Amino acid sequence: MKVAGLIMSKRKLRLTGLERLASQNRHADLRFVEFEVESISGQDLLDQKLDAIVQKIPAIVSPAETQKGGIAAPFMEFLEANKGVVCIDPPKFIRPLLDRSSQFNLMRDCLRRSDLSDRVCVPNFCNLHSNDTDANFERMREVHMRFPIICKPSSAHGIETAHKMALVFNKEGLTQIDYPCLAQQFVNHGGKLFKLFVVGTKTFTQKRSSIANLSQLSTRPPVFFDSKKVSKNDCTTFDAENIGHGDVELGAEVVADEPLFHRIATVLRESIHLDLFGLDLIACLEDDPSESHGSPSYRWGIIDLNIFPDYIGIPNFPEYLENLVRQKLSLPLLDIPEKK
Repeated sequence: MKVAGLIMSKRKLRLTGLERLASQNRHADLRFVEFEVESISGQDLLDQKLDAIVQKIPAIVSPAETQKGGIAAPFMEFLEANKGVVCIDPPKFIRPLLDRSSQFNLMRDCLRRSDLSDRVCVPNFCNLHSNDTDANFERMREVHMRFPIICKPSSAHGIETAHKMALVFNKEGLTQIDYPCLAQQFVNHGGKLFKLFVVGTKTFTQKRSSIANLSQLSTRPPVFFDSKKVSKNDCTTFDAENIGHGDVELGAEVVADEPLFHRIATVLRESIHLDLFGLDLIACLEDDPSESHGSPSYRWGIIDLNIFPDYIGIPNFPEYLENLVRQKLSLPLLDIPEKK
C-alpha cells in the first residue's frame, strides 16, 4: 500500500473537501494521512513512510518566511533528505511565483515562446516602487500602459492584503494608493472573467462576474476592492454605483473556449512545474468593434495565477486529486463520472 500525506490547514481541508480522503480511505492500494500543519516535524513525516505529499503549508507561501526556522524548515529538510517522495507541489517551484512581478514575467515569457503567442497574453504591467507620481506615470508610458489601471500588491500570496486592489483612472489617483505595487493595464472584458482550475492534466472552468467595461477618460477617484469578492461564484454585480455602471458596451456575450483553455493550462503547467493552480482569464475586447466588422475580437488575457486554490464548486475534486496522486505513484486510476 502507498501512503500520501495531506499537509495543509484544517480550513483548507474543509474547503477543498479533502478531509474525507483521510477519514474514509476506501481503497486498499492507497491511504491518505492528515498532518497537523501547525506542529509538523520531520520525524512525523518519517514515521508514516510516505510515498507522496499534497501540501499547502501557509509558511511556504509567506514572503516573510525564511529557509531557517518556522514551520517550513522541517518540511524542506525532509524533502531534501527524501528525494523519492513525490511532492505536490514542490516549494522550489512555488516560491518564484510568490512575487507578482516574477509571476507575470514567467507567464508572459512562457506564452511568448509557445504556440499561443497570438491568442493569449498577459496584459501590460510594471512595478511602481514609490509615490513619485511623475516617475510612475513615466514608467507606465515606457511599457505602453494607459489609464485605467489595476494596482495590485507586489506579493501575490501569503499576506492578508494580497487580494486588496485599486482601480486607478487618472494620474491624480496614483497619489492615493499604497506602494510598492504592481500596476497592470485594465482591459475591457465584458464584465466577465473565467476561472480556470487545474488538477494535473484536468482543467475546469467557471464563469464569474467582473468589472464592467470602462472608457479611458475619467476624473473619478480610485476604487478599492477585494478581488476575491468581485469574482465570487455567487456575485452578480461589481459595486455598480462606485464603478460607474460601465461606460462602454461591446457587443455579444463572451463564451469560454474550452480547448484553448486546456492548452493554456498545459503550456503553463509544463513551464511552472505545478499541478495545482488556478488562472483568471479575460477576453481582451477591442476598443473599436468596427475593426472586426461590428463584432468584438479579442485575445485572451491572463490577469492572475493562484497556487492551490480552494476548488469550490469543482465536482469530485477530491477524486481528481486522488487520481493525480495515483498517476504520480503509477497506481490504477479511479473511474470518475464526468458531470454533464
